[in-house]
Amino acid sequence: MEDLLIDIKKDLREHPVVISLSGYLDSSNYYKIVEAMDDLLNGGYFYLIYSMKDLEYLSSAGISVIIETLDKLKAKGGDLKLTEVSPRVHKVIELCG
Repeated sequence: MEDLLIDIKKDLREHPVVISLSGYLDSSNYYKIVEAMDDLLNGGYFYLIYSMKDLEYLSSAGISVIIETLDKLKAKGGDLKLTEVSPRVHKVIELCG
């Protein structure tokens, strides 16, 4: 499988952090998102935006890590938004309900 690239742009804690994902998000690399999200949560960032326009593939492991991230953020009073979801990835998300 291809690799996952993560680009994190953060400003002030009051502003959402934009995380651009590109490549493939699957069981071989989902830990990269877990580590990045844990660092952001520990730094007090609770509002995140995943920009997914360059994400080519999303597996069930990727969906699980997105749900896990949302649960962690909600527990801290935060939120997660998905933007620019590619048609291919959007179809996977729709199939999962």
